[in-house]
Amino acid sequence: MNRDPTAFVIDGNDMLLRAVNNAKNFAQRATDFEYAKVFAQLDNVSLANGGNLDSSVLLGTSTLVNIKSVERAFISMSNGSGQFPIFISSRDAHVRRMRSRYETQITRNPESNQPASPLYPFAMVQYGKTIYLLPNSTTAFGGATATVYFDAIQWLGDYGDLIKAGVVTSPTALTLTDSGGGLNTGIVVGDYVEVISAPISATYGGTVTDVANVVGLTSPTVLALDKTIYPLGNETYRIRKGQPNFLLTNVFDFLLFRSIYELNFFLKEDQRVPISAKVLDEIWNNVLQWNATIVGNSTDDASLD
Repeated sequence: MNRDPTAFVIDGNDMLLRAVNNAKNFAQRATDFEYAKVFAQLDNVSLANGGNLDSSVLLGTSTLVNIKSVERAFISMSNGSGQFPIFISSRDAHVRRMRSRYETQITRNPESNQPASPLYPFAMVQYGKTIYLLPNSTTAFGGATATVYFDAIQWLGDYGDLIKAGVVTSPTALTLTDSGGGLNTGIVVGDYVEVISAPISATYGGTVTDVANVVGLTSPTVLALDKTIYPLGNETYRIRKGQPNFLLTNVFDFLLFRSIYELNFFLKEDQRVPISAKVLDEIWNNVLQWNATIVGNSTDDASLD
């Protein structure tokens, strides 16, 4: 757009970054990306009170994952014999199913009525972000809580989300060093770090003077970077989310044009760049086609139902 990035900062808000995130959010609301699929787990799901999907983590890690939808659910037997799939139902569907079961079992003699049994031996019932396991029997699950595993679609984090800020404590090449630690929490390869010109304010203000990408998680106090940006060892740093990179890598043209379209809502009329609906539709259809062929081109059973 041939403009300085600072031209898009309005009242301290980076409208260009917001437009890029709006474009990303449009895409993930409109389709389920193959590259956004993860295998997650939710520990300590109470048989009495259920569990909240917001506490889900990537399998075998402590990294929280924001689940958009659950495609398949699995549980492990108490004897450790492995995971097996269980039925998934919404609460409304479960209530209708159980009501139908009760209605077929009711007789004119109330003393002969028996509780209706579920139509499935093990199931996960979802109500908003809360899940419940059935049957809620400690005998069936081998305890009062259970771990549930998911094939899930994750919500993609915003570009530029602030993870951590602080002051570098020693000058080292190709690294960021902070003796205070915490550099192994919520940070992944692909995130990026900034050098800012002023001490961190309550809102982490300051002008960015240089940027580097995180290429390795060395220790809780050291991050490996792709270039040296902290030669003095006393610079103020910020670490921001750089994920999800697959949109930038695989559908950059869509992200570019949709971002400009979103940015136009924040700009004065004489500053806007016209983007035709036809161009947006064509690029979006290409994105859908690309996403649909990721699995289709790499498996021999993608068309089987």
